[in-house]
Formats: sequence, C-alpha cells, structure tokens
Amino acid sequence: MNQIELELLYSDRVTREMIKDCLEESEVTQAMHKKGVELLQAWIAEPSKYSAKALRREHLATLDLNKVVTAVFINVIINGLTTYTNTVMSLVGHLNLEKRAGVMLAAEVVAVLADVDLYDLTKDGDTIMVKNRLGVPKEIKEQAERSTYLPPLIDHPMKLTHNNSTPYLSFEHESLILGGKHNHHDGDICLDVLNIQNNIPIILNTTFISALHETVPNFKGKNDRVLTNKERAEAYKAWEKAQIQTKQFHKLLGSIPMYFGNKVDKRGRIYSSGYHLSPQGTSYKKASLDLYEKETIDVPLEYQI
Repeated sequence: MNQIELELLYSDRVTREMIKDCLEESEVTQAMHKKGVELLQAWIAEPSKYSAKALRREHLATLDLNKVVTAVFINVIINGLTTYTNTVMSLVGHLNLEKRAGVMLAAEVVAVLADVDLYDLTKDGDTIMVKNRLGVPKEIKEQAERSTYLPPLIDHPMKLTHNNSTPYLSFEHESLILGGKHNHHDGDICLDVLNIQNNIPIILNTTFISALHETVPNFKGKNDRVLTNKERAEAYKAWEKAQIQTKQFHKLLGSIPMYFGNKVDKRGRIYSSGYHLSPQGTSYKKASLDLYEKETIDVPLEYQI
C-alpha cells in the first residue's frame, strides 16, 4: 500500500465526497435538499423580538444555504445515530461565527431542517438524539465506519510552503493553525520548524507493543464530573473502537519508518497530528514509538547506573 492509497482508505474527506455524490444522484434527496433550503429561507424571513437571534438569522442569510444543508445531511448520514449536541458541533465550523453564536445558530438550523424528514429527533432519557432515516449504500457504510484520524505518513511528507499547505499527498489545502477559521492567518508560523518536525522518521516499538496493552482509562466528564453508567458505557465503547483501529494501524505499519504531520495553535505551540498513534498522546502511546534513526550517546561514568 502506498501513501495515497493509505490516505484514501481512512480519509473522512473521501466519505463525505461519496455521500455528497450519492445525495446529488438521487431525486428523493435532491427534493429534500431543495425543501431544506426553502425552510431555512422561511426561518430567516421570520421576525424575531430578540436582537441576538435576529443577527444570527441575518448572518445565515449571507451564507450559501445549499452548502449548509449539504453539511447537515452529510454529518447526519455519517453518524447514523448520534446526539443532537454532536450534530450541532459538527456544523459549527461551516457557519463562520464565533463559537457561542455558532453553536446557537447550528442548533437552530438542525431543528429547522428536521422538518425535511431526512432524520428524526428523538429523546433517550434526557438526551436528544438525531437518527438518520435515509438508506445508505454498503460501500458508503464501510467507508464511514473505517474513516478516522489519518495514520502517520509512510512516505516522505510534502513540504509546507504556506499556512494552508499540508504534508499529505491526497489533498492540498488545510490550515496549519489549530482552532478553526477564526484563528487562521497568513503570518509567520515558522514553517521551517514544522518541516523539520514532519521529516523526523519514527518507528513502532514492536517489543513494547507485543508485551503490554493499554489499560482502560478512568473515564471522567468535564471538570472531573462523575459519568453516569450510560455515559461510561458510551465512553468505553468509543475507547474500545479506537483500540481496534490502533491495533490495525500497528499491523499495517509494522517496522517501516513513518512521519507525523505537525500544526501549531494560535500561540505557536506545536501539536502532532493523529490520535491512535501520537508522540504527544498517553504514556502508552508515547512508549509505543521510537526514533527510526538512533544515535549512540556517550554518558559520563558518574551518570551511569
């Protein structure tokens, strides 16, 4: 398997393109899409006695409603069954608003588009759920299930030349500054440093991986909140799925050198891309990696054990 094949196999971008093509080829979903745009236009035109809500509607009117509807449809289809909160948060980045206003507008848009009948809003205890009603082809289901954070590169990364460049081969543009559109800029972010970091070859520590397994974490909520039994079960299910994917990557990568892409936050701190394998992950994830090119260091006798 080469680098491009690896990216296409696990890429969320491929999944989204497949779903978009499927939506555009169906007369049924095209009618739903048209109705969705009309519903948003009608909602925008409604008077509001709250100035903040009126401003959100005015902002939505400046966006491409076709793209907004498509983004909601794609995220719903990818997730199948998920919480209302997850659906809302997946839309925020498409609305080009600061986070608080973006979350509120996204919640309103998802509620309005529920009348299209592509998805149902139901309650599971105190949680509102979003359930896709559309049948999905088998190949899209398989791609969606496989899609995840891209694994490290198995080929030399592309050189970063501007703040929207990427080390990957199958796509060209992605902000190197974390935090969304509001944090992006074209100023100096030390691309030379990122290129150096990207080109450090890493290898799996197969001896460590074969001897030890990652322990189940102590799942906690925000600010160390104790999770309910249901929340804990969901967290464990997600962790277990990630473990299966990690083992697949271990098998796939074996003993070949790999390269991690890196980005910066708005303060200039460097973060490695990826989740299943990461030099900045848990203690287990860090110990699972080693330098591919090793050098012998002479340690003075007084510091030797």
